[in-house]
Amino acid sequence: MQGHRRGTMARMVAAVTTVAFLALVTRAPEVWAAPTPLKRVALFLLPKGKTPVGDAKVLQSFMRAELGRLVGVMAVSGQGEPPAQLKPLVLPSIETGFRSLNERKSQAAEEAFTKAYRDISQYKAAVEKRLLARVMKGLGVSQILNGAVTDGQETLDAGLNVWPNQQLGEYGWTLDLRTAFNELVNRRTQLAQGSIEIDTEPGGAAIRIDGELKGFSPVEVKDLTAGRHWVESSLDGYVWSAMFVDVPAGDAAIHSVELDPIKEKGELDTALKALEKALPKGQVGPVTADLARITGASSVIVMEVTATAGGYTLSGFVRDGGEPQKIQTNIVQDGTVAATLRGFLAKVLSVQTAADDSELPLDGPPQASVFGEGDIIIDPNDPIFAKKEKKDDDSVTSEWWFWALVGGVTAGLVVGGVALFGAGDQGSGPSGNVILNVNRLP
Repeated sequence: MQGHRRGTMARMVAAVTTVAFLALVTRAPEVWAAPTPLKRVALFLLPKGKTPVGDAKVLQSFMRAELGRLVGVMAVSGQGEPPAQLKPLVLPSIETGFRSLNERKSQAAEEAFTKAYRDISQYKAAVEKRLLARVMKGLGVSQILNGAVTDGQETLDAGLNVWPNQQLGEYGWTLDLRTAFNELVNRRTQLAQGSIEIDTEPGGAAIRIDGELKGFSPVEVKDLTAGRHWVESSLDGYVWSAMFVDVPAGDAAIHSVELDPIKEKGELDTALKALEKALPKGQVGPVTADLARITGASSVIVMEVTATAGGYTLSGFVRDGGEPQKIQTNIVQDGTVAATLRGFLAKVLSVQTAADDSELPLDGPPQASVFGEGDIIIDPNDPIFAKKEKKDDDSVTSEWWFWALVGGVTAGLVVGGVALFGAGDQGSGPSGNVILNVNRLP
């Protein structure tokens, strides 16, 4: 009888397993699908006619950033970019870190976030703002939970500069942690703002602060919240440089960077000079092949920029696994610029655009968290813990550049064909006016 029961049970288990397997295969084919190969895209823009060189440089930097918002696409431009994207490298550590925090394993969480931070610091390409903010938040939280309150607040402060709209309710792991975050936010509002003077050798590097393009070196960025800011310097033919720079309250930080040339710099310079001659003639086959080889790109986009009364016309070629194909788009001066360019690039490369997560909150504790050692369970999202804060103005990253490029909007924004930048953000995030030394731009 027992043997019969064991046999029946075995058959039942086998049947259930088979059904589950078939359901998994038929209803979730994406589980078995091979990962989409990474598409490395090199993009170069040249000014056409009387279009200022500065306009083309800004648009080029802007479009390269939009490439990073496409699914399975990585922008490369001869800056020593690594072979793989950053997100798959650090996501396992981030998920492990927040899972450990929710399981009250703060030491394991700090180890995971420290690894993620180390990987980001060593990465020689653009770092996604949300990814960096998640790491800084997780690392700061775990540091505070492990007793290093001052260090943790400094880390959280840097994360707030990258991702300003963080709320008190998102820090409800413990009462002490919530208190530490609240103290930090209050202290930030009392400190005088500072600035950063950034110079690179050679000059003309694109400068991003906390993920937002601010100008080309040498540049001074004013009205920044005191504390650490993520500063990135990038120039074709030189290795990407990025690090946190501390901005003193009421004073200026001096940040000088000597960029290291890539070993293929001479070849890249030659190819770009050849592109200047080939692109107007439409004979870009050989030069796009050279650019693909030098930059390690699987696809190459080369375009000319023409300033128009209503914006810009971009025309050129894309080499995406075959012979170069003609492409063209028009940019209108309105709030749809980012979406237009992103959609254009997605269509040209036959890829999807990533979901917009700019309005989503960062990781937080479970709905119910224990604040102390007792049995008091509270909901960190309860209105009693809500803190009313003035929302920052809408981000200018989607349209700030063309306001700076269109003449007549604000006196002095365009000098000698080079765009001057100014950010209008308020609150705890980075903002400020930018002064460019136009003599250092080509």
